[in-house]
Amino acid sequence: MLASCRERVEAGIEDEGTPPDVVSAAIEHALFSENPKDHYLVVPRQLEAGWTIAKAMEELLMLNGRHDHSYTRDELVELMDAFWPFAAGEKSFDD
Repeated sequence: MLASCRERVEAGIEDEGTPPDVVSAAIEHALFSENPKDHYLVVPRQLEAGWTIAKAMEELLMLNGRHDHSYTRDELVELMDAFWPFAAGEKSFDD
């Protein structure tokens, strides 16, 4: 990723990032929504969302790896399926 950033800088590609109004809308939602999200991912493009999610998955898999209490791939998928309704806003931990 660092090499990619260097290449973009050397090529003169400017990235203004996420527009401030998009960031402020996420902050406003977090502060005033009846059901705010636990986390917000505010990125300018799908590519950056993919990088962020991939990094989180990498950390999860490294944390899970090679110890007495590791989950199998199938068990991890079961856990993801169990938590999906909460992440999708279909269920709440408060209920």
